[in-house]
Amino acid sequence: MTQAAQALETSEQIPEDQIKTNEIDQFVETIWKEGEDSPNHPKLSMEPLKLNTESGKPNAAFVLFVALAVVAVGALGFFLWREFSLRRETVLQLTEARSQQVRLDQTVSELKAEVASQKEEIDRLISDLSAAMTKAALVDTMRSAHEAEITRIKGIYENQTASLRGVTELKNELVKTLQTELRALRSIFERDVVTVPVAARTNEPNFAQGSGIAAFSGFKPPSGKVLSVDHDNRFLIINIGPAGGARLDGLVQIHHKGNPVGEGRIDRTYQNLSAVSILSNDVLEHVEVGDQVFLAIE
Repeated sequence: MTQAAQALETSEQIPEDQIKTNEIDQFVETIWKEGEDSPNHPKLSMEPLKLNTESGKPNAAFVLFVALAVVAVGALGFFLWREFSLRRETVLQLTEARSQQVRLDQTVSELKAEVASQKEEIDRLISDLSAAMTKAALVDTMRSAHEAEITRIKGIYENQTASLRGVTELKNELVKTLQTELRALRSIFERDVVTVPVAARTNEPNFAQGSGIAAFSGFKPPSGKVLSVDHDNRFLIINIGPAGGARLDGLVQIHHKGNPVGEGRIDRTYQNLSAVSILSNDVLEHVEVGDQVFLAIE
């Protein structure tokens, strides 16, 4: 490295006002010394100018050389000063750029940390969303199953309700039919029943309780029961009609708790019912609804 380059590096630590003068002086001194040391350069001397002996004026070549040297030194000083200014400006820009890079690196680090934090939050939100979607799908499945079960139960309930409604209607119709039949039979007996004189009834055989089935050997096994007892008109309604073997003027035998209590005659038949007039004395006192009824054997 030449002394000029060393002088240039050293000038960076000197104030700007002193740099210009010192650089020029050092440069001139360096060039002067290098000129003295070089065999190819003419020897320069700092001796006072010698005048031309003939004319008393300085040598023109020497004056021109000095002028060129001064111009060269000025130009070199200018370029050195410009280079120093450019280098100084470059150093300042580089320092600022490094500062900006440090700030940018810090900002990038902060952004990376924030992105990492946001990524964790996003991952958590994605996980929560996935769990929520899974629960929603499960809820939809359960709701569909519940709706299907509700529809099935509703159909069963409607069918059962329809069946019960039909049974109720049938029962009501049956009750109405039985009531109509009973009223018709009662009306018929109220008009046509013949009351047997008391004297005649007293001569009829008296069937005492406990006399046994043998006294009624002419009757069939139990085939019906008493549905109604009319004490005022002395007749019974039994659940045996023509289909069960009941016939007009046919005889029946009534048993109460397994014991015969009396006889009766079938005066009216109506579908599955028959009206029976009581023949035996004081029979109605021992007859109750549900007692057994025997038909006479023809």
